Amino acid sequence: MKKEENIEVKKQVVGWLTVVMVVSVLVLLASIAYPQYTEWKANQFISKYDIEEVMVEDGDTLWSLQTEYYPNGHTGKFLFYLEFINDEEVDTANIQSGDVINIFVPKNEKE
Repeated sequence: MKKEENIEVKKQVVGWLTVVMVVSVLVLLASIAYPQYTEWKANQFISKYDIEEVMVEDGDTLWSLQTEYYPNGHTGKFLFYLEFINDEEVDTANIQSGDVINIFVPKNEKE
C-alpha cells in the first residue's frame, strides 16, 4: 500500500512539474514575442500618418498639441505611440516649454 501511494505522489509531482514547465515556456515565449509584436503594431500605426516636429510652449500638453494638429484623430492612441516616434531623450510624460517633440498629423495635410 505504501509503495502504491509513493508512486501516486510521484506521478502527481511529475504532473505538476510538467504543468509548471509548460507555463514557464509559454511565458518566456510571450515575453520574447510581445515586444516585437508591439513594435510591428506601432510601425503599422505610424505609417498611416505624417509626423511633424513641434516646439512646446508654455501651457502645452501632449493632449492639447495632438488635438490641435489632428483634431479628428484618436488622441489616446496617438499619445500611446508617441514614444515610438520621439527620441529617448524626450520625456513625453513630462514635456516642458522649449522641448521639441514629434507628433502625428494627417497624411499629406501638413500646415
